[in-house]
Amino acid sequence: MSPYDHRPDATRSKDTATSLGPMLVTPDELEDVRSGRGHRLSMVASVNGVEISSGNWSDLHWSFGDMIAYASRGTRVAPGDLIGSGTVATGCLLEHIGVDPTSDRWLSPGDVVTLEIERLGRIRSTVRAARPVPEIPAPATV
Repeated sequence: MSPYDHRPDATRSKDTATSLGPMLVTPDELEDVRSGRGHRLSMVASVNGVEISSGNWSDLHWSFGDMIAYASRGTRVAPGDLIGSGTVATGCLLEHIGVDPTSDRWLSPGDVVTLEIERLGRIRSTVRAARPVPEIPAPATV
């Protein structure tokens, strides 16, 4: 797939807003906290030490089986492919900060974003200024 082919049925991600880690786990490692479609694990997101979101992974709308079935429609899913589950409600910082009426700004260079999921770990990312994005030429008209 080319970097300009962003069909909604082929991929769903944000080029500069995907966090992975600090570790990946297999389903058997979380079997003791399985609940409904997800797992009883709390998630907290903060910006510059201020909590902006919290929730529980057990509140997912779709099971991993549902997500894999959807992701594999019209494309091959192979061992080793990574399928993101998304976050708990209000956990997507890009969407949360942009629509939260109490937020007066987007993320800025120097902001520190922390995402933590119980038993899985914590990721701290410092926002950096974006590199210029090349202009995408308009399609040729026939």
